[in-house]
Amino acid sequence: MRNHDEYIIKILKKEDDRGNLIARESSEIEFKENFNLANMADYARIMASFANKSGGYIIFGVKDSPRKITGINPTNFNGTPQERITSFLLEYFNPEIKWDIGIIEHNDIYVGYIYTYRADNKPVICKKNKDNIIKTGEIYYRYRAQTRNIEYGEMKAIIDEIKEKERKSWERVIKETAKIGPENVVINEKAARDVRLSSSPKAKPVRVDEEDFRKFYPYDYNQLTTELKKRYSNFKVNRAYHNLRKKLKTQNEFCFTRALDPNNPKSAKKDFYSKEILKEFDKAYSSV
Repeated sequence: MRNHDEYIIKILKKEDDRGNLIARESSEIEFKENFNLANMADYARIMASFANKSGGYIIFGVKDSPRKITGINPTNFNGTPQERITSFLLEYFNPEIKWDIGIIEHNDIYVGYIYTYRADNKPVICKKNKDNIIKTGEIYYRYRAQTRNIEYGEMKAIIDEIKEKERKSWERVIKETAKIGPENVVINEKAARDVRLSSSPKAKPVRVDEEDFRKFYPYDYNQLTTELKKRYSNFKVNRAYHNLRKKLKTQNEFCFTRALDPNNPKSAKKDFYSKEILKEFDKAYSSV
């Protein structure tokens, strides 16, 4: 976890000959001269943009043009009712925005900060209008020194991230299903975005067939070898191939070893390989 005090002190120490800060606003830094709860809609908009990217700081007590440390009243800032900030964010944004608040002394001057964590479940969306600053349905994103509505490329990246999380969740289910048998599998009520095995009698049952399993791991050894022969001009079934395959086999994303009879602890086992393993072989062989 990042040390907030240490990070901000590094920023405050970098000054030019006139005592102005060298650091500029960026994709993870926004400066404000003062803190006032009346401006919470503005702060929340910036916080949402940080959450939708990679996290970031609003630093209070820094004047712009020139960028100089002016400080804030530490008593007033420390007395900020944090529950009001939390309530505002919950009222106007979904899902929840996670944040920290703190104050730092530097050369007998105090600056405050609010740090927003990167959202686990993106995108964070505004759900109510407020002061014509934040609007229902808008998604804010932090660009270089600027908070604005998200653009296509960044939104697509978030959607792709959601799809990848879902793929990995289902992949985990398939692996576990292969180990314990489909008849023992149930899925909790959170469904696809957070799929996990459960023994709860309230959990909803799901059927996972052989066809589903093979979507994630479509190749056995013979099928993989045949695919590689067609794919590469310099491929040979030799020691180099077997050594690379055995190395990749140790990683779950590339190979899953399945018991042919999951109910029998002494059952014979068979390796199945994912399509992702082809990307690793691409690094070692030349395409046809």
